[in-house]
Amino acid sequence: MSLNIDILDVGQGDGIVVWFPNGKTMMVDLGSTKNKGIVTADSFAYFQQHTKFAKLGETLDYLVLTHGDRDHYNMIVPFVEKFRPKIHNVIHGGPAAEYTAPDGNLIDWLRNYMARTHSLTLNTVGSVPKFPYGVGPNENSVGEFGAEVLIQCMGLRVDGTDAGYVKNSKSVVLQIRYPANRRPQRVVTLTGDATRHVEKFILDTYKNTGGLSQDLLRSDILKVAHHGSHRTSNHAEWIRAVNPYFAFLTSDRSGSLDGDQIATGHRLPQHLVLDLLRKYATRLAKGIAVHPYVSSFQRKDYDEYNLAPDIPGEPLPVPAITDGWVQNHDGFGIFSTLASMGIGATDPDQGAQYRIELTADAAINISGTADFTTFNPITGLFPS
Repeated sequence: MSLNIDILDVGQGDGIVVWFPNGKTMMVDLGSTKNKGIVTADSFAYFQQHTKFAKLGETLDYLVLTHGDRDHYNMIVPFVEKFRPKIHNVIHGGPAAEYTAPDGNLIDWLRNYMARTHSLTLNTVGSVPKFPYGVGPNENSVGEFGAEVLIQCMGLRVDGTDAGYVKNSKSVVLQIRYPANRRPQRVVTLTGDATRHVEKFILDTYKNTGGLSQDLLRSDILKVAHHGSHRTSNHAEWIRAVNPYFAFLTSDRSGSLDGDQIATGHRLPQHLVLDLLRKYATRLAKGIAVHPYVSSFQRKDYDEYNLAPDIPGEPLPVPAITDGWVQNHDGFGIFSTLASMGIGATDPDQGAQYRIELTADAAINISGTADFTTFNPITGLFPS
């Protein structure tokens, strides 16, 4: 039996669905703030044509809302209204009030909807007593999912005046280990918009807590934090500890990078983060099938970084390219939901969705699709 993870193209946002080997399902975020109309239709076509949610009233065992940024949750209400799922559990990073919805907050809206439509009492989790924490009754995640599912951090309180950074620091960070309780084993880390404070908190927790070690952070799959931003996230020490074979970025082209204008928008993922992955993720896959992905390059990112590198004395070489959006084609284990750039108004950007399959014998199979019609194999990793 396999554990499958679908990473959806939702434009500027996050949308992930985990299909556990025992039949349980978990959605980790569903939201977008760019091209929402287009990606909502595409994502809903995926749910309708390729998942059990084609039948109204199917069960979604867990909904994880990593934090209260709209691009991580503002497609939840339309999803629920269209597919009427029976949601049993909601895990949310940060207070319910940060998740806006019709007539109040999203958590209350979901609670009322489940009671009214399905006569269900929604179980909500907004905090846990310790980290890491097993998801499921009595922390028995293996009994709940047939895989180990751990909350590494959620709701971290950070002082500061940058409201966005403070909110991102509340992100739920999940680690999934499969097969459970035996070796070889594959590990997946899903980060939401976790900040450097979150990364340091997790690193310190695994360093200083008895029975843990930072070796347990090493992951085969990393969903890169905050859409590939180094302004807030993805410190070199974190990348070195997690050390993934494969890194996935969720983003869309948002912002201007023209050299004669003031840079605007998110401008993510930063090319700088890709170079940090190539340098510090020493296990990062190389030589796999050449595939496209898009990044934003600004020389000043490197100039500023090299004035104070994450690891003192280890600056990054500056690529010989001009400021702007970069179309990458290579065989590194880096994948983005923005695969290729269009040219002009009549040639739109091309997104991609990915399916990660973890098998019971610890193989990894990665496939991709542009339209959900066919998932085409990209690469794999097999136990030695």
